[in-house]
Amino acid sequence: MPKIKYIINLSEQEKQKLKAIENNPKTKPRAQKRARILLLCEKYPKWSIEQIAQALICSKSMVNKTKKNCIEQGVMECLTDKKRNRVYERSLDAKGEAMLVTLACSTPPEGRSVWTMQLLADELIELNCVETISDETVRRTLKKNEIKPWQKQSWVIPPTYDAEYVHKMEDVLDIYAKILPEDEMLICMDESTKQHIEDKREPIPTQKGQALKYDYEYIRHGVSSLFIFFSPDESWRKVMIDDYKRTIEWVHHMKTISDEFPQKRKIHVVLDNFRTHNPAKFYEYFEPKIARELIQKFEFHFTPKHASWLNMAEIEFSALFSQALNKRIPSQEQLKKEVLAWETYRNQHTKSIDWKFTTSDARTRLKKLYPSIVSI
Repeated sequence: MPKIKYIINLSEQEKQKLKAIENNPKTKPRAQKRARILLLCEKYPKWSIEQIAQALICSKSMVNKTKKNCIEQGVMECLTDKKRNRVYERSLDAKGEAMLVTLACSTPPEGRSVWTMQLLADELIELNCVETISDETVRRTLKKNEIKPWQKQSWVIPPTYDAEYVHKMEDVLDIYAKILPEDEMLICMDESTKQHIEDKREPIPTQKGQALKYDYEYIRHGVSSLFIFFSPDESWRKVMIDDYKRTIEWVHHMKTISDEFPQKRKIHVVLDNFRTHNPAKFYEYFEPKIARELIQKFEFHFTPKHASWLNMAEIEFSALFSQALNKRIPSQEQLKKEVLAWETYRNQHTKSIDWKFTTSDARTRLKKLYPSIVSI
């Protein structure tokens, strides 16, 4: 049990005055709370600050400060706030500030998902780092150190970068920068999914001063898979929709792309490392002659793991979902209509991506990704 620093001893006259203040409805709530703190501390002298705070539903900082002021200033004087005409000392010295930063960057206690200002203030008092501190002081200190413990970001945390990562990254960047002959072209491809959702009740249309309202309940009708193929040089894209995104769908869509551009001798394809993206699978679904022709026509450039930012198809998918699919679509037929309208508009208006990031930029700005050179 922690040592009790301030012991409250009240006379009978002081108890009667505090009870009168506690029960007077005209008394300020803060004074009533402080009176309750002193009465409870006198009644249970062995109770810790945390027990008093839990019993009265207040902060540990308030309990500690009330007890301290009662000893130093007097029973009645500690109930009211004095005029703030003095120069305040810093609540946290350099050591205390370092402790606060360390706490804010640590894992919050059990039962809490994030650190709050009051939780940090109470923890500093519990650790005897300070006698009293407000949550506002904690907030200002964290702001000065640019720490926001209440925020979380979902992020892909990649493994340690190595030569394989750099090799694939530079391969993709080089093909983006390369000026291809007329009989060659570049295509970026990727897959995604769209859940089919039907409104259970008719939405209320937008009105003046009111947004569109739709019911939170819905009817789910499964999921469709989307395959996008995008050529930045041709300002062309094609989206194919299926029930699944298995190997059989992928190889047949690749065959469709080959047939779409019969005049191209070679098509460079930038894609990720999804397990279905295996050129050898052409032999499982096509005659050997056709499979060999496809393998010779396509030259695959695989992005590194955890590097989807290198695939321009991801940017096209972002445009598709934000511009056309950011709504409830009940069926695959409706999805195909929406996607076709978006695809037609983008192709007719020659929307493309002006990729600026090069291998030279990567070697300068992403130098930390490159492995250390091993000397002999």
